[in-house]
Amino acid sequence: MRKQVTRSVAATAAICLVMPVWATTARAATSDVGASDSAPSASEMQAEPVTGLIVKYKPGVKATEAPQVATGDRSVDDVDLEPGRKMSLGLRTVELSEPLSPTQASAVATELEKDPRVESATPDIKISPADRTSVASATQPNDPFYRTADMWGLDGRFGIAASAGWAVTTGSPSVVVSVLDTGIQSHPDLASGSQVAGYDMITDVEVANDGDGRDADPSDPGDRISTAESTDENSSFYGCDVGGSSWHGTHVTGTINAVSDNGIGVSSVAPGVKVQTVRVLGKCGGTLSDILDAMAWASGGTVPDVPANPTPAAIINMSRGGTASCDDMTQSVINAAVVRGSTIVVAAGNDGKDVRNSWPANCRNVVSVGASNSVGKRADFSNYGNDVDLSAPGAGIWSTSNTGTGGPASPTYHRHDGTSMAAPHVAGLAALIKSIRPGFTPAEVEARLKGTTSGFAGGRCGDWISCGTGIASTAAVTNKPATSHSPLAHPPGRVRTISVTYKSRKAVVKWTSPTDNGFANVTGYHYRIAKGGGKWSSWAGTASSKKVIHRKKRVTYVVQVAPVNSAGRGTAVKKRLRAW
Repeated sequence: MRKQVTRSVAATAAICLVMPVWATTARAATSDVGASDSAPSASEMQAEPVTGLIVKYKPGVKATEAPQVATGDRSVDDVDLEPGRKMSLGLRTVELSEPLSPTQASAVATELEKDPRVESATPDIKISPADRTSVASATQPNDPFYRTADMWGLDGRFGIAASAGWAVTTGSPSVVVSVLDTGIQSHPDLASGSQVAGYDMITDVEVANDGDGRDADPSDPGDRISTAESTDENSSFYGCDVGGSSWHGTHVTGTINAVSDNGIGVSSVAPGVKVQTVRVLGKCGGTLSDILDAMAWASGGTVPDVPANPTPAAIINMSRGGTASCDDMTQSVINAAVVRGSTIVVAAGNDGKDVRNSWPANCRNVVSVGASNSVGKRADFSNYGNDVDLSAPGAGIWSTSNTGTGGPASPTYHRHDGTSMAAPHVAGLAALIKSIRPGFTPAEVEARLKGTTSGFAGGRCGDWISCGTGIASTAAVTNKPATSHSPLAHPPGRVRTISVTYKSRKAVVKWTSPTDNGFANVTGYHYRIAKGGGKWSSWAGTASSKKVIHRKKRVTYVVQVAPVNSAGRGTAVKKRLRAW
């Protein structure tokens, strides 16, 4: 059955004028060689029209027809729903006869959930790289990058102390890391023997840019978007970011398992493990439905019309991030992958904001990775907050790439910035952990990663923010303090509770100590207060309470409390006081 929903002509024109609401590949800003037409930043990205939904039907329902919907939106006009393809975990796509804006698609999904046959629905939002950077040829240096300061992320002062980990293991070939990204290009530093069979999960032929849809060839044909494609209203890529091919997946793969000790190019975190390339992003990105199917397939789940994965991944790397909540369907696919034994490592995102609004880093059961720089601080673009689990080198990271600005040309190396670059450092470490502890569960791998970090310079990543437990380290493999940075102690976690008692103009704020002391005793607390949006006043001491004695009528006060230990200040907790 077909049922009409709506869209206004005015809304059509506005589709590409707002930020996307779903995930984008974490920033990869080219900083080495010359490039033509630099691309817009992540903050300048445009929303892509939504052409479908993802629906989960209730048990026993045969989804042979599209469910009925009536949005009640008077701004809309005549858009039909048609049943789409089957997905993993019993999900199914529903196609829209005409595109809708993300907001309109969300309204339609909400209405679909009123259908008694439907358990849940969500827009099949397009997912695109955050920066579409074009690349040009580079001259390979005479000396390998590792022998210079260029690869600081491995063994620089604030790197991961890679050589200490290699003394224990360079990785087992039985451990597979699945890279969900743009695909891969051949490169002398990416030996064919270090790969296992992957898959191209992109369903849209135009987006795939390789002449077909899903198939067993995850090669990256390039994802260039021309100015003509971006500005032509009749183009499938109207409004997409202009820029040359990113070779993003090739760069991420090189960080994980580029061949080491071969006298050329770069080294990697875990050269002895295997990488499985799963292509989910093409021209102007991809779709949520393809990514969900890819996660399921990579972890050994069943995906309709796709052959079973003979080598399920112990680790899944997803170097993308964007503004959105974690929907129930994404969470269910993640949960299922974790139950199968896959540790899911994701980029925290590059908006320089709290990660709680960044998908998929704000989902449960993932390892969310922020980016640090070569001086041991948070990279300025990196997201932060309580949902960041740990940080890793993500600024000025050299890895494998290609010189082609459109299609592939010659292998080369490029330097990029982003949490996209930080995540594969952690994915590689997770693979090393699984190499020496094959029986570890995803929860145990995550705990080992978070419990063996090194400190930021100065003991914290910034004032009043959290970047996880610290900077990733091969101490996760050696069980010894990393030699390249500060001791393993890190700032404590957040205080457990904040309570307020009131009496007339007085208020007493009390708090309880954190459960996570950062492997060092909590020595005191930092407290600050502001009234009516005014200037903050600060106080430091050992007491677990603070008296506010001069509350003014009809003025709202806000307090923040953060615990402190020898490694620095922990995560601040905010409390708004009742106006008097």
